[in-house]
Amino acid sequence: MTDYLGNGIGSFYVHRQVLAGSGETYNYFEYIHRAGKVIIMRENATTNIIDYADGGWNADTAWAGRAGLDYKNISEL
Repeated sequence: MTDYLGNGIGSFYVHRQVLAGSGETYNYFEYIHRAGKVIIMRENATTNIIDYADGGWNADTAWAGRAGLDYKNISEL
């Protein structure tokens, strides 16, 4: 299996983002590898803690379901 995170998040590019509005907790960023693998980054807008979720291979599905993904430290993906 290919290790898409072998070079860290740097081998992915930011595809889209949404920043937390009033009363919202998280900023979300969608990263896509050139092969199509998707990672969603979630940043807590108050604490600045960053977690990541494996978004699979479909960017639109991952983005639409970003709030319900299983977020972890990047070393756990």
